[in-house]
Amino acid sequence: MLQNILCSHPDVGYITNAMHQFRSCLCAVERLRKRLNIDFKGERYLQDGIMIDSGSPNEGMAFFSEWSHLDLYSLKYTELSSGDLAPEDIETVHATIRRILWSFGGASKRFVNKNPGLTTQVRMLIEAFPDARIIHIVRDPRMCANSMIKLYRRNKAQELRLKALAPQSYTHDEVLIPYPRLPRLAEYLGRFG
Repeated sequence: MLQNILCSHPDVGYITNAMHQFRSCLCAVERLRKRLNIDFKGERYLQDGIMIDSGSPNEGMAFFSEWSHLDLYSLKYTELSSGDLAPEDIETVHATIRRILWSFGGASKRFVNKNPGLTTQVRMLIEAFPDARIIHIVRDPRMCANSMIKLYRRNKAQELRLKALAPQSYTHDEVLIPYPRLPRLAEYLGRFG
């Protein structure tokens, strides 16, 4: 809800679902989406009653995976600092964010991103984006654990459906892990499922 409230502000730009799907031509796809009023609406595959469309905010996991060279299919915990990223990687991130903001109308915008997967990368974010503002929401850990298990199961089912539709697109057997990598995540998953 907080993400939707922040992203409704006229001076905010964010990664849309359309941009996330078409990362190499995000400006073009966003311009076409707006110009042709193409917004496919539907409930998220998480079956949680939340309706989204191609212009809804997206967490941008694939963007961050590409930028940081982290494998979204690995449980390995890696804490990054901006020194772990090459200067050209940091410039690529800044250039992509400028392109995203351009899609929302210009330089006076603020980039907003809600991405729980980056929770363990706050140090790197602050170093790479010294003017960033970070909002950390604390939730009941029991509810978070239940949510993470549900998310993992729904993600796995969604990937199996997509793999059946386009098997040539999948070169791995692992399932995308859509939440933060913690130092003992692999141990916890093995122990608790």
